[in-house]
Amino acid sequence: MRIGLLGGSFNPIQNNHIEIAENLLNKKVVDEVWFIPCSIHPFSKTFESNEHRINMIKLAIEDKEHIKLCTIETDSKEISYTAKTLKILQQQHPEHVFLFLIGSDLLADLPKWDDFTYLSQNAKFIIHQRKGYPLINISDIHMEAIMHEDITTISSTLVRTMASQHKPLKDLVPQAVEDYIYRERLYEPLYKNPAATADIIVEYENKGIVLIKRKHEPFKDCWAFPGGFIKCDEESLEEAASRELREETGLIAEPGDMQLLMVLSSPKRDPRCHVITHVYTPKCVRGILKAADDAISINVFKTLPSNLAFDHYDIYIKYLASLPV
Repeated sequence: MRIGLLGGSFNPIQNNHIEIAENLLNKKVVDEVWFIPCSIHPFSKTFESNEHRINMIKLAIEDKEHIKLCTIETDSKEISYTAKTLKILQQQHPEHVFLFLIGSDLLADLPKWDDFTYLSQNAKFIIHQRKGYPLINISDIHMEAIMHEDITTISSTLVRTMASQHKPLKDLVPQAVEDYIYRERLYEPLYKNPAATADIIVEYENKGIVLIKRKHEPFKDCWAFPGGFIKCDEESLEEAASRELREETGLIAEPGDMQLLMVLSSPKRDPRCHVITHVYTPKCVRGILKAADDAISINVFKTLPSNLAFDHYDIYIKYLASLPV
């Protein structure tokens, strides 16, 4: 088979890695694509552990039949060099033809790579043309194909920064990878403060309490009060409560109508990180109930179900205690 090799730190694996691999397969340039996470980078870059990066790749490609994980470099304790990797793969799999996929931004430095003589004589390259990096002619290498697809390059630094701020990553990484990042608390800053969230208790038309069924981990498929993380530097607590209520339930309540009921700050209340939640109830709401965003479904409960997420049962008990007799 013709095997496309895509190496990198995968810190973390991103949507554009998957898109590039699928383009190669759809155009029948290769029969399979192997992702090769590096272990020790030649330029001493540091990244998450091999275990975490491998786990994220596995989650990202678990339903991709022709995209594989190759741990040849993470299995080694030596510096990851392309020429060395190619030599080992050719020895282990003489039946395959290997093609390295690299971006056009790397072409200028390619002659400086370790053992370039071996690469120029034995390696085949697929060049992915990136914006701002025109193709240059390197006569010493074998260019098997050039990919011109307009794929937006995602900055790994941006992904890690957003993760450290507990912002949504769904447009940057596969959902399973986002869930893993927050479940394992990856990319958290060395010095950090608790994250702030807003939860909203709504008595809907005297029929009961509005709950949403969560779409994602943690507590996937459990019932919860609508709510979520506050967008840092963008909104107040009351604005966040109003936005989350609208996005998850379709109900509208103005920020000025949000009444603060309680604040909970237990370090263990959320498995993703230390979260301080601010529980609000709106003076009035309007709109039609409709599950959206992070909600699979929505319902109104006179008696709350047993499978409540986080510490929402404790919140509910405190809410009942606050009601006038």
